[in-house]
Amino acid sequence: MSSGPINHGGYSDIYQGELTTRSVGDQDKLEVAIKLLRVLSSKGYDETKAKKRLNREVYVWHRLDHPNIATFLGTSYHMENRPSLILPWFKNGSASEYLRLRNPGADRLRLILDVAEGLDYLHTYKPAPIVHGDLKGNNILITDSGRATLSDFGLSQVIEDLVGPTGITPSMFQAGPIRWQSPELLMDISETCRPQLPGDVWSFGCTAYELLTGNVPYHFRLRDPTVIHDIQAGVPPPGAEENDLNRGDGGIWDLMNDCWIRPPAERIRMIEIVGRLKELCSRSSSPPYCSSIYIPSSSPTTCKSSDV
Repeated sequence: MSSGPINHGGYSDIYQGELTTRSVGDQDKLEVAIKLLRVLSSKGYDETKAKKRLNREVYVWHRLDHPNIATFLGTSYHMENRPSLILPWFKNGSASEYLRLRNPGADRLRLILDVAEGLDYLHTYKPAPIVHGDLKGNNILITDSGRATLSDFGLSQVIEDLVGPTGITPSMFQAGPIRWQSPELLMDISETCRPQLPGDVWSFGCTAYELLTGNVPYHFRLRDPTVIHDIQAGVPPPGAEENDLNRGDGGIWDLMNDCWIRPPAERIRMIEIVGRLKELCSRSSSPPYCSSIYIPSSSPTTCKSSDV
């Protein structure tokens, strides 16, 4: 295992390691990512309750089987007696890193469709739908073949449940998750402040915008309090100017706006999004993110992935 973390997430320190498996006398080594949940080191949390709550969530993840869902390998409590999540190592990193550093010419529309199909699988899962709750470019991992897979779903709510509303939450560790959140999650009402399916749809629209343009939602704002004000005031994630100049294309931009309808019950569903994206992919002959998209030149510098 790496001597120290090689990256940091919203609630975890990420190490690189190897998992040894044995079968009929042979040994195979699999390169893995070890996500040590540093949030659960805060004082005052019930360790037994934490393990039960986390194990319940990851048990569901372990049962999932879809090409656009990252494989979950297991948990470990060997590091400082704190829980670690074990995933395959994705050398291409997150979608944000992949598009910014490794393959900026990738088919972004195809990656957005991958994300949509993974999210639709979660939303239609039986016996009960699964809410991701923390969808953004950094929680999308890219396989060796360049396909997008979803990870870390449900975990932000687990962390918040364990430490309580006044404890340590992901947003205290890194600025930015607010930018992908739907308006209803920012309301101080118990019925709307927990992640639900329509909130995932809003976040999907924000993530599609992020993958399409390389900008995080509300990239023209530097601080989260201003972002919250814009969300509550009805400002769209790209900003009013950029959004007005691009919508009406009958394609991906209009689809994103259907994700940002204010009343949650009126938002488009993921199954409809998948259908429209498949149609767009079938008629697209070039990456959909160059001259057809207007981004104001006066926008502040895009936040780095480490900031979000």
